[in-house]
Amino acid sequence: MTEKQAFRLYFPKWRECCEANYWRTVKGAVLIDEARLNEWGKKVVTLAKQKGAGARPPHAATMDDLRHAAHIVAIGKDKSSKDLTNAELDRVLALFGLVTDQENLDASLDWDDPSRQEEKRLDWCLKNLAPDGYVRSICRGKFGVREWEGLTTWQKRQLVMTLKERKRSWVKPVSEKVGAGVSEPDPF
Repeated sequence: MTEKQAFRLYFPKWRECCEANYWRTVKGAVLIDEARLNEWGKKVVTLAKQKGAGARPPHAATMDDLRHAAHIVAIGKDKSSKDLTNAELDRVLALFGLVTDQENLDASLDWDDPSRQEEKRLDWCLKNLAPDGYVRSICRGKFGVREWEGLTTWQKRQLVMTLKERKRSWVKPVSEKVGAGVSEPDPF
Protein backbone atom coordinates (compact mmCIF):
# COMPACT_ATOMS: atom_id res chain seq x y z
CA MET A 1 0.00 0.00 0.00
CA THR A 2 1.34 3.40 -0.86
CA GLU A 3 1.38 6.30 1.57
CA LYS A 4 -1.27 8.02 -0.53
CA GLN A 5 -3.54 4.96 -0.32
CA ALA A 6 -3.00 4.82 3.44
CA PHE A 7 -4.13 8.39 4.00
CA ARG A 8 -6.89 8.54 1.37
CA LEU A 9 -8.40 5.06 1.79
CA TYR A 10 -7.16 2.87 4.60
CA PHE A 11 -7.07 5.13 7.66
CA PRO A 12 -10.31 7.04 6.90
CA LYS A 13 -12.17 3.71 6.51
CA TRP A 14 -10.57 2.40 9.71
CA ARG A 15 -11.55 5.58 11.60
CA GLU A 16 -15.12 5.24 10.27
CA CYS A 17 -15.18 1.62 11.46
CA CYS A 18 -13.99 2.58 14.96
CA GLU A 19 -16.49 5.44 15.24
CA ALA A 20 -19.42 3.28 14.07
CA ASN A 21 -18.63 0.68 16.73
CA TYR A 22 -17.77 3.26 19.44
CA TRP A 23 -14.32 1.74 19.93
CA ARG A 24 -12.39 4.02 22.26
CA THR A 25 -9.03 3.64 23.97
CA VAL A 26 -8.72 4.08 27.74
CA LYS A 27 -5.27 3.57 29.28
CA GLY A 28 -4.12 1.59 26.22
CA ALA A 29 -7.06 -0.84 26.19
CA VAL A 30 -10.02 -0.64 23.84
CA LEU A 31 -13.52 -0.27 25.25
CA ILE A 32 -15.80 -2.54 23.27
CA ASP A 33 -19.59 -2.64 23.55
CA GLU A 34 -20.21 -6.24 22.45
CA ALA A 35 -23.96 -5.64 22.13
CA ARG A 36 -23.38 -3.14 19.27
CA LEU A 37 -21.27 -5.50 17.15
CA ASN A 38 -22.52 -7.17 13.99
CA GLU A 39 -21.24 -10.62 12.97
CA TRP A 40 -18.16 -9.17 11.24
CA GLY A 41 -17.31 -7.00 14.22
CA LYS A 42 -17.59 -10.01 16.53
CA LYS A 43 -15.08 -11.96 14.41
CA VAL A 44 -12.60 -9.08 14.52
CA VAL A 45 -13.03 -8.49 18.27
CA THR A 46 -12.69 -12.20 19.09
CA LEU A 47 -9.41 -12.41 17.18
CA ALA A 48 -8.14 -9.16 18.72
CA LYS A 49 -8.82 -10.48 22.22
CA GLN A 50 -7.00 -13.72 21.40
CA LYS A 51 -4.12 -11.71 19.99
CA GLY A 52 -3.88 -9.63 23.17
CA ALA A 53 -4.20 -12.65 25.46
CA GLY A 54 -1.52 -14.52 23.51
CA ALA A 55 0.95 -11.63 23.60
CA ARG A 56 3.94 -11.54 25.95
CA PRO A 57 3.06 -10.09 28.35
CA PRO A 58 -0.68 -10.67 27.91
CA HIS A 59 -2.75 -7.51 27.60
CA ALA A 60 -6.27 -6.35 26.84
CA ALA A 61 -7.01 -5.83 23.15
CA THR A 62 -5.58 -2.61 21.70
CA MET A 63 -6.53 -0.68 18.58
CA ASP A 64 -3.56 -2.25 16.79
CA ASP A 65 -4.82 -5.68 17.83
CA LEU A 66 -8.22 -4.83 16.32
CA ARG A 67 -6.67 -3.57 13.08
CA HIS A 68 -4.44 -6.62 12.71
CA ALA A 69 -7.33 -8.92 13.59
CA ALA A 70 -9.26 -7.29 10.73
CA HIS A 71 -6.34 -8.11 8.42
CA ILE A 72 -6.49 -11.75 9.54
CA VAL A 73 -10.25 -11.96 8.94
CA ALA A 74 -9.91 -10.25 5.54
CA ILE A 75 -6.81 -11.90 4.06
CA GLY A 76 -6.21 -14.89 6.30
CA LYS A 77 -2.97 -13.67 7.84
CA ASP A 78 -1.52 -10.89 9.93
CA LYS A 79 0.28 -8.40 7.74
CA SER A 80 1.40 -4.82 8.19
CA SER A 81 -0.84 -2.33 6.43
CA LYS A 82 2.27 -0.99 4.66
CA ASP A 83 2.82 -4.37 3.00
CA LEU A 84 -0.72 -4.92 1.70
CA THR A 85 -1.07 -5.50 -2.04
CA ASN A 86 -3.87 -3.73 -3.91
CA ALA A 87 -6.01 -6.90 -3.81
CA GLU A 88 -5.40 -7.33 -0.07
CA LEU A 89 -6.15 -3.66 0.55
CA ASP A 90 -9.45 -4.03 -1.34
CA ARG A 91 -10.34 -7.00 0.84
CA VAL A 92 -9.47 -5.18 4.09
CA LEU A 93 -11.43 -2.08 3.04
CA ALA A 94 -14.45 -4.24 2.20
CA LEU A 95 -14.24 -5.78 5.68
CA PHE A 96 -13.96 -2.33 7.30
CA GLY A 97 -17.13 -1.42 5.41
CA LEU A 98 -18.92 -4.56 6.64
CA VAL A 99 -17.82 -4.03 10.26
CA THR A 100 -19.05 -0.43 9.99
CA ASP A 101 -22.40 -1.42 8.47
CA GLN A 102 -23.25 -5.03 7.72
CA GLU A 103 -25.88 -3.91 5.23
CA ASN A 104 -23.46 -1.80 3.18
CA LEU A 105 -24.20 -3.04 -0.34
CA ASP A 106 -20.92 -1.85 -1.90
CA ALA A 107 -18.86 -3.50 0.85
CA SER A 108 -20.88 -6.72 0.49
CA LEU A 109 -20.39 -6.78 -3.28
CA ASP A 110 -16.67 -6.03 -2.92
CA TRP A 111 -16.36 -8.81 -0.33
CA ASP A 112 -18.20 -11.34 -2.51
CA ASP A 113 -16.44 -10.33 -5.75
CA PRO A 114 -12.90 -9.07 -5.09
CA SER A 115 -12.34 -8.38 -8.81
CA ARG A 116 -14.77 -5.41 -8.69
CA GLN A 117 -12.12 -3.11 -7.26
CA GLU A 118 -9.49 -4.30 -9.73
CA GLU A 119 -11.93 -3.44 -12.55
CA LYS A 120 -12.34 0.07 -11.12
CA ARG A 121 -8.55 0.54 -10.91
CA LEU A 122 -8.07 -0.69 -14.49
CA ASP A 123 -10.84 1.60 -15.77
CA TRP A 124 -9.26 4.55 -13.96
CA CYS A 125 -5.88 3.75 -15.53
CA LEU A 126 -7.37 3.48 -19.00
CA LYS A 127 -9.06 6.86 -18.58
CA ASN A 128 -5.97 8.59 -17.17
CA LEU A 129 -2.82 7.00 -18.64
CA ALA A 130 -3.15 8.46 -22.13
CA PRO A 131 -5.54 10.43 -24.33
CA ASP A 132 -8.77 8.56 -25.06
CA GLY A 133 -8.18 8.37 -28.83
CA TYR A 134 -4.73 6.85 -28.28
CA VAL A 135 -6.11 4.25 -25.83
CA ARG A 136 -8.83 3.31 -28.32
CA SER A 137 -6.32 3.06 -31.16
CA ILE A 138 -4.07 0.72 -29.17
CA CYS A 139 -7.14 -1.28 -28.10
CA ARG A 140 -8.18 -1.70 -31.73
CA GLY A 141 -4.69 -2.86 -32.68
CA LYS A 142 -4.52 -5.39 -29.85
CA PHE A 143 -8.09 -6.66 -29.66
CA GLY A 144 -9.85 -5.57 -32.86
CA VAL A 145 -12.30 -3.23 -31.08
CA ARG A 146 -12.07 0.44 -30.13
CA GLU A 147 -14.39 0.22 -27.11
CA TRP A 148 -12.09 -0.80 -24.25
CA GLU A 149 -15.01 -0.58 -21.80
CA GLY A 150 -16.31 -3.98 -22.99
CA LEU A 151 -13.01 -5.82 -22.60
CA THR A 152 -12.50 -8.60 -20.08
CA THR A 153 -10.42 -7.94 -16.97
CA TRP A 154 -7.49 -9.85 -18.48
CA GLN A 155 -7.66 -7.77 -21.68
CA LYS A 156 -7.82 -4.53 -19.70
CA ARG A 157 -4.73 -5.62 -17.72
CA GLN A 158 -2.90 -6.27 -21.01
CA LEU A 159 -3.95 -2.90 -22.40
CA VAL A 160 -2.80 -1.07 -19.24
CA MET A 161 0.58 -2.86 -19.38
CA THR A 162 1.00 -1.87 -23.02
CA LEU A 163 0.14 1.77 -22.29
CA LYS A 164 2.55 1.87 -19.31
CA GLU A 165 5.39 0.42 -21.40
CA ARG A 166 4.77 2.91 -24.20
CA LYS A 167 4.52 5.79 -21.74
CA ARG A 168 8.01 4.95 -20.43
CA SER A 169 9.38 5.63 -23.89
CA TRP A 170 7.50 8.94 -24.10
CA VAL A 171 8.88 10.30 -20.86
CA LYS A 172 12.57 9.44 -21.38
CA PRO A 173 14.74 12.54 -21.26
CA VAL A 174 15.94 13.77 -24.66
CA SER A 175 19.55 13.14 -23.61
CA GLU A 176 18.81 9.41 -23.23
CA LYS A 177 17.15 9.33 -26.63
CA VAL A 178 20.11 11.17 -28.21
CA GLY A 179 22.53 8.68 -26.67
CA ALA A 180 20.49 5.85 -28.17
CA GLY A 181 21.06 7.14 -31.71
CA VAL A 182 17.87 9.19 -31.95
CA SER A 183 18.54 12.73 -33.05
CA GLU A 184 17.16 15.63 -31.11
CA PRO A 185 14.01 17.13 -32.68
CA ASP A 186 14.42 20.31 -34.67
CA PRO A 187 13.05 23.21 -32.54
CA PHE A 188 11.67 24.97 -35.65
